[in-house]
Parts: sequence; C-alpha cells; structure tokens
Amino acid sequence: MLAAFSNLKNMFANLKHVTCIAHALHRVCEALKDEYTYVNEFVSSIKKTLKKAPSRIQKYVEITGLPLPPSPTLTRWGTWLKAAVIICNHFDIICKFLDALPNDDSSAVEKAKKLALQQELQGELYTVHDFSFLTTAITKLEEQCPEKEAQWAVLMDVQRELQGDGKQKLDQSLAKKPDVQEVATNKNLDYRMKTRYAPLVSVDVERSFSIYKYLLSDRRCNLTEKNIAILNVIYFNSNCNK
Repeated sequence: MLAAFSNLKNMFANLKHVTCIAHALHRVCEALKDEYTYVNEFVSSIKKTLKKAPSRIQKYVEITGLPLPPSPTLTRWGTWLKAAVIICNHFDIICKFLDALPNDDSSAVEKAKKLALQQELQGELYTVHDFSFLTTAITKLEEQCPEKEAQWAVLMDVQRELQGDGKQKLDQSLAKKPDVQEVATNKNLDYRMKTRYAPLVSVDVERSFSIYKYLLSDRRCNLTEKNIAILNVIYFNSNCNK
C-alpha cells in the first residue's frame, strides 16, 4: 500500500495516505506480549484453564467473585493487555482459585500453578500493569465518529507517556504513516473544517466486517440486496446511538 500510494501521489498532488493509528497502539501491545514471556505464558494458561470448562468457570466465579478475564485474541486490539492487567489486579485471589483445583486436572492448570510461584511473573505483571493506559487509549479510538483532532490528541498522550522499547515501537509504526501528522495537525482553517471528521483509524471499517459476517451467515440464504441494505442501516443507527 505504501508503494502504491507513493506512485499515485505523482498523479494526484493532494492525495494523503493515512493508516490506522489504533493499529500502531496494537503493535505496541504485541511487542509487550513478546517481551514479557512469563506474563504471556500465564495469561495463556489461565485462558486454557477456563476455556470450555464449565466446572472450573463455576469454581472461578464462586472463589474469586470476579467476571471472567477477557479471552486474549491476537486480532482484537489490546485484549491480551486487558487480561494481564486484570490478573495483576487480582493475582492473589486468582492464585487461590488455582490452588483449589486438583493438581492432575490438566496440563494448563499444572503450568499455571508453577508459573504463579515464580517471582519473575509477579515482577513482569507489575511492569505490564504500567502500560494499562494503552487499553484506555485504544477504547477511546474505537469510539464512533470522533473528531480527528481528538484522535490525534489520544495518540500524543500515549506517545508522551511511553518510554523505552514501547516508545520505540510506536515511533517505528508512525514512521510508516507518511501523511498522518500533516492531516491531523494542518492549521489551515478551511482544511480543518473539511477534514474535521476524517478518520485516523479503520475501526468502523473492521466493525462493518463483523456486521457483514453476521448478516451473511450460512443460516441466511434468501436475503435480497434491498434487505441487506436495510439491515445495514439498522445496525449502523443502533451502534451510533450506543
């Protein structure tokens, strides 16, 4: 895409290429997952312990009194970091839940119990918890129809707060977005008004993919194009009113 737009700019002088800034923050979350291996393995073990295990889920709720941690998914922005932050906040009571499970219950349970005893795990959890502001920023960028300057302000707040490898990863991602700063910070009044709601993220596009997946499921074989259009309008209006 970068090469394609670079060539197109020779023909269209005013063309601007802006890629999703929420993806840039997600890349930082991915870098954290790769860097803090103890946390990554523990989060994965907890996910496997609770996945498709009604008896363990029931025991988890009874012992901890907490909602289930979000299931980490690579394609869902920040879910791994959200799960790690929740585990850090309630580490002691989650360990109590693990202790209540039989030792021979499963390999995931056994691995989670061994990891819970590692001092390195607790140290990494506290470090990862310091990046919890990333999940808040991603949530803000997922909102519908925000102004581009508000989106840019969220990104700048994150950039000021990040340090070390996380900041380096974000800077590398932004370096691949050649026109995003110009589009977001252009001071020309006419340009600002015309591009006030120009999105700096692709969240709505990706959200539409999920809607289409639901609408065009295998259970719906007789939908007409007109009905698909009507359903799209209904879903769009319902999401805007949330």
